[in-house]
Amino acid sequence: MAPKTRSVPPVTGRYFDQRREGLADAQAYDPETRKRLRDLSDEPVRRALAT
Repeated sequence: MAPKTRSVPPVTGRYFDQRREGLADAQAYDPETRKRLRDLSDEPVRRALAT
């Protein structure tokens, strides 16, 4: 059984540095960089699913 913890409301779509909300690195907000990362991340998945 899990220990009881204080109730924390769910938070999604935000970046935290330790326990404080913060901003991600500037490149995380660049659409071209985000697309490149997505493409690079998708490629190994496509290869794995093709086997």
